[in-house]
Amino acid sequence: MPSYATNSFPTAFMPVFMVVMMYLVFIRSMNNEGGTMTELLSQINMDWLLPILFAVMAYMAGLNPALSTAVSREGKGHDFMNALPVSTKTIILSKLTVGYALSVAGVLLAAVAMAIILPQAALHAALAFVLCALYTYATSCLCLARDIKHPKLDWVTEQEAIKQNFGAAIGMFLGWAILIALGVLTYFLVFRWEIAMIPYFLIMAALLAGCCVFTHWRLMKTAEKYYCQG
Repeated sequence: MPSYATNSFPTAFMPVFMVVMMYLVFIRSMNNEGGTMTELLSQINMDWLLPILFAVMAYMAGLNPALSTAVSREGKGHDFMNALPVSTKTIILSKLTVGYALSVAGVLLAAVAMAIILPQAALHAALAFVLCALYTYATSCLCLARDIKHPKLDWVTEQEAIKQNFGAAIGMFLGWAILIALGVLTYFLVFRWEIAMIPYFLIMAALLAGCCVFTHWRLMKTAEKYYCQG
């Protein structure tokens, strides 16, 4: 589907574009002021770098409409999908795997780019990738579950299934709401209570892992109840 490719693929790789752009802005600023990257990093609390990278990459990954419209894109072929001798679980997991892999690929490239550009921040980039991968999985399950329950199947053109599908916007808003909640928690953990990077990572990873387990369970329950009725 051309519209799917033109909307999902460029968006999936927005995190790496953002990292490169941030680096170019920093380089330009340093050239104007005559500083170096080492001097810049020495002025930054490195414990803040992890939540900043996580927030930027998670925000950009949440813009991908791949899973928010995964069922809607079936359109009139939805009945055919239901008639296939394949279990609902298999169909939904295949959609989840493809959409999630597309989002995580961009985040992984962003983390690699950050590690190459700033070797001093390689550990921060790796930990940010882990957190973002967990966050993206949880939001992917929620977005797919929402589209299973309320798919837009009566579209005529491909643009209607993606760009004119309000479900894609709901998916983004849902992801942003979760990111804001995590941002509030981060504010207290890092900026108020000054928790170090590794304890912060462990707390956030445990929280996000729990969210992944719950949202995956919820996705499977929603698929069993609503997918064949769409």
